Amino acid sequence: MNFGMRIVIALVFFMSFISYLAYRSFQENIDLVADNYYEKEVEFQKKIDSRNNALSLTNKVMWDKSDEYLFVQLPEDLDGDMLTGSVAFLCPSEKEKDVKLNFSTNGSENVLTIALSDFVRGPYRMKLEWRTSSTSYYYEELIVF
Repeated sequence: MNFGMRIVIALVFFMSFISYLAYRSFQENIDLVADNYYEKEVEFQKKIDSRNNALSLTNKVMWDKSDEYLFVQLPEDLDGDMLTGSVAFLCPSEKEKDVKLNFSTNGSENVLTIALSDFVRGPYRMKLEWRTSSTSYYYEELIVF
């Protein structure tokens, strides 16, 4: 076999390898964190302001878990205020494992109780948003179940 034939064989193997990589890359499933990511990006400044509002509170968001429940304690600075909001637990590996809940409290009891039966073992990013009559707040933390 001469030198020219070896170059042709090497190029054929190289092109086959690149074609295989291109085929496999199109078979990979890529989940976005949100389907409407552009609209969420436009409202990012509001989220920064809400996060700063949460950081300015003297008491912080605290959480604890038992065998069956996750307890999320909202700051006590907000006693007496009517709270409405949502909490989202986002699983970084699979979008189908995400858990999203809405809540409303009367202000005297600022503890959210969430059943752990809705979750599978692994890391989740907790995104907690709540609003009083005049101010919005945002808190985010990584939780491992």
